[in-house]
Order: sequence, then structure tokens, then C-alpha cells
Amino acid sequence: MADIYVFLGPPGAGKGTLGDFFCAETGAIHVSTGQLLRDEMSQQSELGMQVKDLIAKGGLVSDDIVAAMVAKRLAQPDIQAKGCLLDGFPRTTPQADMLAGILPKTGNRLAAVLLIEADRDMLIGRLTSRRVCPNHACGAIFNVKTQRP
Repeated sequence: MADIYVFLGPPGAGKGTLGDFFCAETGAIHVSTGQLLRDEMSQQSELGMQVKDLIAKGGLVSDDIVAAMVAKRLAQPDIQAKGCLLDGFPRTTPQADMLAGILPKTGNRLAAVLLIEADRDMLIGRLTSRRVCPNHACGAIFNVKTQRP
């Protein structure tokens, strides 16, 4: 049974950065839902094609599609062996309920949830300084003040 950790907080609070440190220290795998979406689209899987169509039409990816991608990832052998940190899922109460249903089906357990809070002005400063590599294969995130491209 693998341990699953969840980091919650607003965009710009540092979930990804702290998650990277956490995973380097524990050996858990950092699972970002944004990266899952990009991976599925690049693999042109059935889920990936659904996501690509939705995004092309300006729509939002449904909770059911995101949950299906998370469930698929949590069932993979590397997660089963090392556990993971979920970054970006769940974002809502219905998604949390979905995760509660996914965990027993994939043989995993929720080990801990960390809520990261941050000052509004700090969040605005971080987000307005954030840049994302336009190369879809890369997708690296930079900050023009603290981590220049």
C-alpha cells in the first residue's frame, strides 16, 4: 500500500516548489495534474484527445476526466512502489470525494494533506512574475524576479 500525500493551496503559494523538496527528501513521485493532462495529450490517448478537444474549444476539463487520469497514474508500478505527492488534485470537494473513491481501488492510502496558506499580495506578486516555457514538451515554470528563464 503506497502513501499518497496532497498539497493544497492557492496558485502561487509554493505547492510545486515545496513538493519538489518533499519528493527529493522522501523519494515520493511528484504527480502534477497539469503535467498529466499534457502527457495524455502528447501520447494522443483517448483521454488525451478528449482533453485536447475541450481545450481547443475553450472548455474546462471535467472532474471525471481529471479523476480518470489520476486513477490511471496512481495504479502505475512506480507509484505503487514509492507513493506520491498529488499537486493540483483535489481542488474541490467533489474531487476530494473522487480521490476517496480512487485510493482503495488503486491500493493506496491517504497519508497526509498539507494546506499551504499565503498572503494575497505575495500571491499576486508571484503570479504576475511567473512565466511558463511556451514549448509544450518543456512547460518549465520560471519567475522573472527569483528564477529567471
